[in-house]
Amino acid sequence: MRIRRFPFALIFFCLLFLSLNVRSADSLSVAAGETYTLPVGTELLDLDRLELEDHALLILPGAAEHVFIRASDVVIGKNVTIRSTPGIANHGADGASYSIEAKDCASPVSGERGNDGHAGDDAPDLTLSWRLRSFGSLRIELAGGNGGQGGNGGDGQDADQSKGCRLADGGAAGDGGKGGKAGDGGSVVFSYGSVGNVELALDARKKTKIINGAGAFGEGGKPGRPGKGSSGRYINKKSLGGNRTWVAGGNRGSSGSKGGRGEPGDSGLISFQLSDVAPVADAPKRIKKQLNAGGSEASASLELRVKALEEELEALKLRLEVLEGTR
Repeated sequence: MRIRRFPFALIFFCLLFLSLNVRSADSLSVAAGETYTLPVGTELLDLDRLELEDHALLILPGAAEHVFIRASDVVIGKNVTIRSTPGIANHGADGASYSIEAKDCASPVSGERGNDGHAGDDAPDLTLSWRLRSFGSLRIELAGGNGGQGGNGGDGQDADQSKGCRLADGGAAGDGGKGGKAGDGGSVVFSYGSVGNVELALDARKKTKIINGAGAFGEGGKPGRPGKGSSGRYINKKSLGGNRTWVAGGNRGSSGSKGGRGEPGDSGLISFQLSDVAPVADAPKRIKKQLNAGGSEASASLELRVKALEEELEALKLRLEVLEGTR
């Protein structure tokens, strides 16, 4: 389980800029319905302009721990998605089985334990520092990967059934392997302002959906089959019933246990940070009318500031909950 350190973008940008693998470009545009995958190794994408048209899909690079996307002029269409794609965790290999009966009176061999499933991938943490020109709707998918299933236990060997061999118990069944741990969801910091549109900045949070829960843990493997013991038989031995006595056979091997479930993962953290609000003079006239309702421009400006402060207060409350460990 990784240690959660909340990736506050405004603090980390300056510290990490020199050490990250930075990819700078004038612009990145993904056409409507198209998919673009960031190059492997990208940690900081620094853009003048970012445009993701309707139904565009931006895929984060595999094996990344943190991805920072900073853009000073952002256009987001409707139903845009940013997604990480965790790898498929390998299932544990099954334990060795011994399906052939023991020979030459040898002691039966126990089935081997199944191998544990591999842990699911952790999703990367994502920081967006954007100034928005237009914003339709955005879905961010940073779910953790599923853990692999535990391998099944191997079958125990049957005892040699030859009459000349001593009686023996069957080989024990192998235990199932433990399931793999669920991958953690990625944390998201969305720091956003606007390019002259106050209403847009205030509404962006409502139009963003974030899916960053943990993956599913792997189920444990099944136990193997215990081997059969030696068959019962008559031996030459005088008794009240005659010269032959029945001797019970060996027992079946001991049963194995189902493997335990993998450990659960952690959901990612979420923080929205309203970084700036354009002055009322730059807001569209329709917003002025809506907020001012016939009053003065000073009244409209006050209401805008109140809305902005409410957004910032909610973000600060979330940060405090994270620091106190209550979220």
